[in-house]
Amino acid sequence: MQLIIRQFSGRAGRVLPQQDTMLFASGQQIEWIQQPSLALSHDISSAEPLLLAVADGVSSSPVPATASRLLLQLLAQNWQSGLLAGTRLNSKQLRASQQQLTAKLAIKAASFGASSTIAALEVTAGGFKVINAGDSRVWRYRQGELLQLTVDHCYAAELTAPSNQPLAQCYQALTSYIAADPDAEDFVVSVRDGAIEPGDQFLLTSDGIHDAIDPQALALCLAKGSAGVAALDALLGQTQFDDNASLIWLCC
Repeated sequence: MQLIIRQFSGRAGRVLPQQDTMLFASGQQIEWIQQPSLALSHDISSAEPLLLAVADGVSSSPVPATASRLLLQLLAQNWQSGLLAGTRLNSKQLRASQQQLTAKLAIKAASFGASSTIAALEVTAGGFKVINAGDSRVWRYRQGELLQLTVDHCYAAELTAPSNQPLAQCYQALTSYIAADPDAEDFVVSVRDGAIEPGDQFLLTSDGIHDAIDPQALALCLAKGSAGVAALDALLGQTQFDDNASLIWLCC
């Protein structure tokens, strides 16, 4: 398997503080990424369980970069402990991570309420599992279709009436996320799992990616498999991001 990792802090005439964090963990290895600009490729073994995640610090909260980074570190540690006990990725691990985040950050006024979204993907011999809170996403590409596996937790996604009109910015407000606050334990977690078929590929994106790039354009890159990396880089290179943007592409 191959990991394609890309991260940007913004390009629309300004450089933004990087508040996204990406993570991959395999076995006892944990690596987190939070850089202004980064392009990496990794060949990884399919023999061990793999955890990939993207977290986007909520910019209106205190220390968002710290929140996203620490949240992923805590989740990875809880996930590894679960592996030793024969447990797969689950919402209990994420809720434990929120409680630990609160214990570390809510004790100081300067970091109380620090918040982040999260989308995580576990890949094992038995299949895949996805969990998320917020609007960071995990996608699966299979037989020409790019399918969003996560659920966006924002007002726009929860509107029941169909509309072809652009929504006001207020509707993009999050309805679920992880916060360093003892009163914020009742957040919504979406979970999905399934089998992995030959040729499946997975994509994790922060909202800076999927708000700026049409999913069909991403699908055209994934359709080429590992040969589509050049096309992906060309697509990213011509995109004017007005937000932090992070992407992990897993070619199985």
